[in-house]
Amino acid sequence: MLRHREFRLLWVATTLISSSSWMEALLLGWLVLERTNSPLLVGAVAAMRSAWWLMGPLGGLLADRLDRRRLLVLTHGINVAQATAMLSLLLMDRLAVWHIFVLASASGLTHASDYPTRHALVAELVGHSALANAIALIRVAMDITVIMGPFLAGSLAALFSPAGGYALVLLFYVATIVVLLMVRPTHQAAPAESAWRNVMEGIGHLRRNQSARLILFLCLVANVLGFPVLYALLPVFARNVLGVGPAGLGLLMSSAGLGSLAGSLGLALIGRRPSLMMAGFLLWPAFLLPFAASGWYALSLALLMLAWAGQSLAMNMSTTLLILTASPEMRGRIMGVRALVIAGSPLGSLALGALAGRMGAPLTLTIGATAFVAIVAALGLARPRLWLSRRER
Repeated sequence: MLRHREFRLLWVATTLISSSSWMEALLLGWLVLERTNSPLLVGAVAAMRSAWWLMGPLGGLLADRLDRRRLLVLTHGINVAQATAMLSLLLMDRLAVWHIFVLASASGLTHASDYPTRHALVAELVGHSALANAIALIRVAMDITVIMGPFLAGSLAALFSPAGGYALVLLFYVATIVVLLMVRPTHQAAPAESAWRNVMEGIGHLRRNQSARLILFLCLVANVLGFPVLYALLPVFARNVLGVGPAGLGLLMSSAGLGSLAGSLGLALIGRRPSLMMAGFLLWPAFLLPFAASGWYALSLALLMLAWAGQSLAMNMSTTLLILTASPEMRGRIMGVRALVIAGSPLGSLALGALAGRMGAPLTLTIGATAFVAIVAALGLARPRLWLSRRER
């Protein structure tokens, strides 16, 4: 796949985008924790950054009606502006907590457009037969950055200051735009139908497709109970439970990325196996339970790695199966609904942050991971067809 020029450029752009996003996640959480000492506010800033996923369906609609490459360039122009503002405030030593929340919100706004547009563009560039491998390779790019991004940001913040981390964030966003401008325009024709009709077509597709609805429900559960662990709880675990600073937090996030990378590489070699999606949704929270009880840093690194290997299986296969359920002209809208599901992360971040402030991060994670396992297991028992490929059904 990487031999194809347009996909290769999009892969590089994805690497830059995801690196910047993970670096920001670490820096924002640490800045808020250092300034407020409040797990609730750490969860709140993660929620603020994720709330714009509610606009995912609009981003998906735009991805189906506009040139996708140009839309991505515009989206990351907004990221350049907000990262410039954050770096300027840090360098002038004028950054207040309310600035962090406002700029985190601006950063989150771009996710609602970037996610459906980039995934729809992948499908447009590679075609149906190569889609599963292409999605896995895109996830490989993202997983590499979960290893690299937090480690770089945490190291720069520890050696210099958070401003050093944000300088790198800004550099990566600018490089993203440069790479995207090198992708040849796809000359996507705008649909003749009205935008409202496009929306209703997407809703009709979901009504007719029970498998897509079940996959989206599992993704919602994961975004409420799984992903907020990294954004809302991990800074608290790093400082209050494991006794490490921003560099140690960066290594924790990087270990999650290493596990996710291993899962994505495995899927790129194996190909499409729907049963691996359900296995991933179970393994992810199953390894978070012993992580919650661990006070040993080395063991915590290993457990996060295993948990995020399960995350990779779940997210890769769910994204691939959702795209395959849709016709090419509807893929942006379907991924827009998938982005809407990610809006569950703000609720999870707020809830987990509030609970961690009252009962501590370990007990909070134990409750969340137990609920995660129970929901997935119950759905797997009630709908055993989720474990089977179409050929096996």
